[in-house]
Amino acid sequence: MREDGGKSPDAGERSTGRAIVRALTLLKDQPRLVTFAVLTSVGTAAVGLLLPWLFGQAVGAVQDRDEAVVVRFGVALAGAGLVLAALTGANRLVTGRLAVEVEVELRNRLFSHYLELDADYQAREGVGQQVSRLMVTSGPLRNFLAFSLPKIVNDGITFVLAGLAIALTAPLLSLAVVWPVPIVVWFIVRYATVVTPQMRRRQVLEAEVTGVAEQTLRGALTLDVLGSSDRMVDEFDARTGAWLDMSRTVARATAWYDSAIQYLPYLAWPGLFFFGGRAVVDGRLELHQFVTFSGYVAVMLSPLTAFGGQLWTAQRAAASSQRVFEVLDEVPSVRTAPDARPLVDVAGHVAAHGVTKSFDGRSTALEAVELEVAAGRNVVLVGPTGSGKSALLSLVARSHDPERGTIVVDGTPIDGVHLASLRATVHRIGDSPHLFPMSVRDNLLYGAPHARPEWVARVTEQLGLDDVVRRLPDGYDTVVGDGGLELSDAVAQLVSIGRTFVAEPRVVLLDDVTAPFPPDLERRVIDGLAALTADCTVVAVANRPALLRLADHIVVFESGQVVDQGTSEELAARNPVFAEPLRAWHVGSAHTAGRAEGSPR
Repeated sequence: MREDGGKSPDAGERSTGRAIVRALTLLKDQPRLVTFAVLTSVGTAAVGLLLPWLFGQAVGAVQDRDEAVVVRFGVALAGAGLVLAALTGANRLVTGRLAVEVEVELRNRLFSHYLELDADYQAREGVGQQVSRLMVTSGPLRNFLAFSLPKIVNDGITFVLAGLAIALTAPLLSLAVVWPVPIVVWFIVRYATVVTPQMRRRQVLEAEVTGVAEQTLRGALTLDVLGSSDRMVDEFDARTGAWLDMSRTVARATAWYDSAIQYLPYLAWPGLFFFGGRAVVDGRLELHQFVTFSGYVAVMLSPLTAFGGQLWTAQRAAASSQRVFEVLDEVPSVRTAPDARPLVDVAGHVAAHGVTKSFDGRSTALEAVELEVAAGRNVVLVGPTGSGKSALLSLVARSHDPERGTIVVDGTPIDGVHLASLRATVHRIGDSPHLFPMSVRDNLLYGAPHARPEWVARVTEQLGLDDVVRRLPDGYDTVVGDGGLELSDAVAQLVSIGRTFVAEPRVVLLDDVTAPFPPDLERRVIDGLAALTADCTVVAVANRPALLRLADHIVVFESGQVVDQGTSEELAARNPVFAEPLRAWHVGSAHTAGRAEGSPR
């Protein structure tokens, strides 16, 4: 679902309302805290309504010159104030805890769902938008739940009870003071209708600013080399300008509606003093009754005057909730089927049957591809850039699903396999290493925390990683990644490859995996890969010739189709275009000697 998705304004407003309601449903997981919050809110409202009555009775005692009663009601007022302070403090404490619980729950759900979404969504959304939704949008919701919602609930209860008290105390006089209320309610409704979409749009623009900043700072060195930093500055300035314009629009609308909501209730006071004051002067109303009535009016109007501020927070929370639930409502295109089953006792046979895939809806990346990879074999895919090699690996790893055709592992279509089981069986390594901000040891064990120490030692030794890591300041305890020691791409790639093989996958997909290595290190790594892949199936994309040394079988791709395949000797004998590169690359057959075509190792 795109940001605007072609929705009408009415649809956007309805979805915003539903979003805040859905956010409130998260409270059901904390029934004890919610119950305590409601009880303290009701108690606060009740004590708040008791104060005008006590004050009115104290005024009556002053009129009667009854010092003992004055003292008694004075003490009662002080006690009610203390109780009110205690209830308010308890309410804020519990609602603050509720807000944090909901924020953490929402962030966890959002983060987990992000990891389930497919690569197309990740590319479309961008890192800036994702981080903004994950971190920025939860803040307004937390503030709403912690501060505004309790105040709105308390004020709502107070408003209703105070209105009843006014009607019961002086029914006719109440008509003179409640007439501004419908006008204020109209402004409140308009506030929600006008300002909420504007706030949501501002959050989207803010996320776009974050995205441009994140992409620019990540590629700062590249931009400097290309001399294109000025273009990105202009882009950032344009995004910031759009955000500023929308912020001004929100500020103007908020100033108008908030002012109206805050000050229109005060129009009730002239009627109160004109009609109520005359009633006291004429003897139709006692002074202490007038004071009590005035107190109830103040209690009733106070929530209305403050409602603009509460509504501001509520609208920000509504806009934020909508952006969060837009993501949670995204259905991953790649997901585990209800009747999916795990892969067990995997041998590693991989096959593609009639596989067709288009990534942009126009150009076809793969067209009716047929390919068999026997268990335990090393198959290398070659062909020009854009010929479909990496696309096939993405389908085998199930980063995407084919539009037609089937990918199978050990005879089982992978769309009928639990994704977690497939991920544990099929591991893909690309040419862009990623390290987590933790030690080298923890990076190696990230996907297999209980890996056998002897196997970990073998993996690092075969790849030549052990010698490299021991030269780091703290060896395997050296913290790398963001905030840690910055490793070269070659060393980072070694760690990434090591992390994959530590998990002992049955099927390994190598996508131009040796690209970050210089020639001497590349030869060492390929020797290590040859040893580590002795008991698993390998499908590798070779954009560099050295990786062909792993090949038992070579498959040639062109324009999304398999155009030839065979051993290096067979391809060299019948394909002149392929023979010359083979001679230039000095590809030997020692690695494949003695291994029958299609037989497991």
